[in-house]
Amino acid sequence: MADHLHRVAVADATDLETLRRLGIGEVEQTVVAIGQDVVASTLTTSLLAELDVQEIWARAVTYRHARILERMGAHRVVLPQQDMGKMLAGLLSSGGPAA
Repeated sequence: MADHLHRVAVADATDLETLRRLGIGEVEQTVVAIGQDVVASTLTTSLLAELDVQEIWARAVTYRHARILERMGAHRVVLPQQDMGKMLAGLLSSGGPAA
């Protein structure tokens, strides 16, 4: 993604000092898209909020996880599987996409 984004890093996002060394508190937007590890994504989101990141997007795996991320400071939460399921249901109920 380095070709498409201003700044990309691979690091332990659950470590506050690592985030500080990367200058994360200076960025305007972050995306937390940590697979199925609810604890790591929640901790990372809370650390980003602690660093006063202006806009935090986070990926949730369940509605409960989404609510926790919001409470931890996420400004926008995405539930990809649930969102895709709703979209697919809408397409199927309307006769599907045009061929």
